[in-house]
Amino acid sequence: MIGRGTRLYTDPRTGELKCDFLIIDHWKNFAYFQLNPEGEVDRPSEPLPVRLFRDRLIRWQLEVAQARPTDTTVRRLQAMLGALPRQSIDVRPHVDALDQLAQSWPAPDAPHIDRLSHTLAPLLRLVPGQSLDELQWRLWCERAALALLQGDAEQGQRLQARIQDALRRLPEAIPEVRAQRDALAFALSPGFWQHLDLSRLDDLQERFAPLMRFRVREGGQPIEINLPDRIAQRHWIIYGPTGEGAFAESYREQVEAWVRRLADDHPVLAKLKRGEPVSDAELDAVSTTLNQTDLFVTADTLRQAFDAPQASLLELLRHILRQDARLPDRETRVQQAFDAFIAAHPRLRANQLAFLRAVKAAVLRHGRITRAALSQPPLAHVGKVDALFAPQDIDELIALAEKLDERAA
Repeated sequence: MIGRGTRLYTDPRTGELKCDFLIIDHWKNFAYFQLNPEGEVDRPSEPLPVRLFRDRLIRWQLEVAQARPTDTTVRRLQAMLGALPRQSIDVRPHVDALDQLAQSWPAPDAPHIDRLSHTLAPLLRLVPGQSLDELQWRLWCERAALALLQGDAEQGQRLQARIQDALRRLPEAIPEVRAQRDALAFALSPGFWQHLDLSRLDDLQERFAPLMRFRVREGGQPIEINLPDRIAQRHWIIYGPTGEGAFAESYREQVEAWVRRLADDHPVLAKLKRGEPVSDAELDAVSTTLNQTDLFVTADTLRQAFDAPQASLLELLRHILRQDARLPDRETRVQQAFDAFIAAHPRLRANQLAFLRAVKAAVLRHGRITRAALSQPPLAHVGKVDALFAPQDIDELIALAEKLDERAA
């Protein structure tokens, strides 16, 4: 075989000499006769379960070396070995070793590592019914944990992008995914990754692994339709020092309930509830009381929760505690802003007013409007913005829409 492949040969058309050749060692003769030929050696792809097990072995060794808890990693390794089909002819010779590992996990010395990695790990390809989507997800999470343990920030960022892309492909229309929407939004927020630790990654792995079977595959170009952006309107608030967050409506409900309970015992909140004035010092004391563990309430988080970017802490607390001190809702603020715009431009014609009404409806419906959207349907059906307004007026209109942008608030 090698002799035939190495025969000299000159291409009659080009005159080039043969420089290399390919040997396909299908029957593994090199391994049987312990030969080591020079050249490139085929490296077959490693099955996902084997790769996952070996990555978890590396994580276990790093955790031991860094004096970290190893319970979670050991439990996962034992679970993977426990899933091996013991009736398989390849697994039967290792049943006693598997029983021993299920009872007592060894120390990470060289003989045990070699046996786990080279003898038992390859058997995991035999485990039936494994979901490739779930295995891939778990592999990404484990490698993100390895990057964290090894201090490899570049690898961590690459894996963060993969993990977040997989999470974004989970369709919220499915009840199982919708039940995890708060955890999903938290995992996609910057705060989750800025304060990342192993416990967060482990929770992420276990929480979303069963949902990966619903992940939508990458398709063609999306079709844009003119529907309300409910996801944009349900904006996420980061309020905790380690990146804790919640949807605005959920956080708002928790804060309202807590502040109303506090008003029964806190003298300053009781005064606000009765409509009595309070001093700056008393308001500072309330602020300190509210900014405590769990909700970490501040004026900024209240402004985000109640979508009131200009409101003071005093106004927000009165809004919570008194029915006669309610802040204007978003629809009222948008209406007031457009009324002010119209009042500042008293010479507007009927077709210009009709266009402004359409823009106001788009802002209320979608939460935001862009310069390009002014020239596209459905607004383009009302009129051509460049023909209706001067460039300066268009700039003012865009500035108004950006100010009212729900997420910018």
